[in-house]
Amino acid sequence: MPFKSRAQRRKFAALLMSGEITPEQYERWNRETGRKELPERVKPKKHKTKRKPKGRRKMNRFAVSTMLLIGLPACTQVRPVTTQPTPANIAEYLRTHSHATLRVTDSTGRGRWVYNTSMNGDTLLGSRTSTGRREPVVIPIGQLSAVGAQEFNVRRTVGLVAATVLAVVGWMALTAPKPVY
Repeated sequence: MPFKSRAQRRKFAALLMSGEITPEQYERWNRETGRKELPERVKPKKHKTKRKPKGRRKMNRFAVSTMLLIGLPACTQVRPVTTQPTPANIAEYLRTHSHATLRVTDSTGRGRWVYNTSMNGDTLLGSRTSTGRREPVVIPIGQLSAVGAQEFNVRRTVGLVAATVLAVVGWMALTAPKPVY
């Protein structure tokens, strides 16, 4: 069987020197190849791509997840549903926003989120959590002093995007390599 590349010929010469093949085997392969011009390698050598160190990738994931946790709530705000919480006002809001998430404040000033809200007469029904074990919440409308809903805020979103861009540009400016003169 003839050699297919110069690299293969060198490998067989090294095997001959280490005694792993006999001189007859090497000569037979060399004879079958003849004076043919061989390429350096049959397939080009694969170059390994340079990868980022793992610590840096973890840091980048942490930065992105932190930005999402801070950024998503920063793009919203709680706006009052009505000026006076009455059963009719809240029922009207829930007709247009079924199963809404509301921020309710009771007469003692304690505020809490109520998920998947609905009305039953003059009582607000919902659950304490949005996922997992759903603990029911039942609040009479007469005990509420304020009712608000979370809404998207364009100004906050633009401010967050601008602050993020400034932070990235500042970070790039601080970590840029120093020019060599």
